[in-house]
Formats: sequence, structure tokens, C-alpha cells
Amino acid sequence: MQKIVIVANGAAYGSESLFNSLRLAIALRDSEREVELRLFLMSDAVTAGLKGQKPAEGYNIQQMLEILTAQNVPVRLCKTCTDGRGITGLALIDGVQIGTLVELAEWTLSADKVLTF
Repeated sequence: MQKIVIVANGAAYGSESLFNSLRLAIALRDSEREVELRLFLMSDAVTAGLKGQKPAEGYNIQQMLEILTAQNVPVRLCKTCTDGRGITGLALIDGVQIGTLVELAEWTLSADKVLTF
């Protein structure tokens, strides 16, 4: 089984970087191969973990994250980044948790591949 960590930094709706990382994550989970996938959101990407998103049109990051967490993909938000944006105490999407850089370091060391967006 291949172990893959995806690290995303782009704003939830400010660019397509985060969107593309989630598209790839979903495609990896839907593939025929067994993949252990983990997702770590940093910088402005941490806002994607907030519950209650209602974009007027286009893609919905919350729905994409809900698909991944329903498939038991660990999704973590960088605590330093959530603290810096004042969102640490706000309601998160079910299955999304606050993580630490130490956790990301452990994931990285045990991964076969680390992809960054």
C-alpha cells in the first residue's frame, strides 16, 4: 500500500490550488489501488475546514472535504495557521481536526510520497 501525504496551502476559494489538491485526493481514493492518504492544510487553506460554507456557484470545498473524511482520510489544519487567522475555536467540518507541525513531520517521514499544492 502506497502512503501519500498531500499538503495544501492555497485559499479555499482564492485560487484553484486547494480545489485541485482535493480533486486529486478524491481521485486517489477512488482509484483501484490501495492508497493510505492524509491531507494537511496550511496557510490560507485552513479556512477550508470551517463548517457552513455556501458558495454561490462552482465547486464546494466543504463537500469535497466531507467526501474525504467519510472515506476515513485524516484531514488536519495547521494549528499555528488557524491561530494566526483567529479560527481555532470555530466549528469545523465533521472529521476535520486541528493538527500540529510535529504531526505533519511524522506523516512526512512515514510517507512514500508528499505532494504539495
